[in-house]
Amino acid sequence: MNGTRAFSLFCTLFIASASVAVALSVPLNPPPPGMVDHTITAYLAGEAMNGRYEIVASRLRLNNSQWQPYVTIYAQRATGFGEIYQSPSKNDALALVPRREAVPGGSLYLPTVDVHLIGKAEFMASGRQEAAVLVHQAGADCGSTALSILRADPVHGTIRLAAQVSNPCDLSAKIQGHTIVLSGPYYNATAALCCPTQAQARAILAYGAGRWTLHPAYFKLGVRGMARARVIGPIPKMTPSPASIFKSPLPSPGALQTPRP
Repeated sequence: MNGTRAFSLFCTLFIASASVAVALSVPLNPPPPGMVDHTITAYLAGEAMNGRYEIVASRLRLNNSQWQPYVTIYAQRATGFGEIYQSPSKNDALALVPRREAVPGGSLYLPTVDVHLIGKAEFMASGRQEAAVLVHQAGADCGSTALSILRADPVHGTIRLAAQVSNPCDLSAKIQGHTIVLSGPYYNATAALCCPTQAQARAILAYGAGRWTLHPAYFKLGVRGMARARVIGPIPKMTPSPASIFKSPLPSPGALQTPRP
């Protein structure tokens, strides 16, 4: 079995085997689809009244072994928490989670999809949080992974994509202070999916002085909305030894932070 088929099988078995639902701490209207896997409480509109949001990862059964993941976000209202965003859905402007479709002539649904709520932090400004969501999808090959930074627009009652980092095949993320540490395979412009230029690269995503930064630029950074993106410094030249890529230590997340407004 090749690596791509093994990975797809792993994702299918992983999603199908998890069967423990998470109890909701507050009533949500309408309820999220299917079984709840994970929830995050985040103050996406600040700590003022009605600034609390509930972010829910759930999955709806498609057949005995296949599931459709969902991300649903609820805003605090006078009478409880009401849904303001869901992916996938008919009105999914951000398209965070792909919709799985049945393969003709079988019980398989593609692409395979895995959703992780990484967490929340005050990435962009003090007193107001953003949420980080990681989504991996795969079809005939190893697929791709995207980390999305979500923020609220309380004036219009919507959720906006503040920044997104994507990478072929795999990408992992960990919140550290006001930054996110990313790790995954690095592919240069000519590398095939089977053969990354560097098997395990590491970079830091941070926000400061009105801009998102990614250092080093191993992964693809995109920004929507008012903020603009830039990358700090060139990508180090590749050498046969991954350990020789960094001639100096990777800067700490604190070193990339600027004073918060």
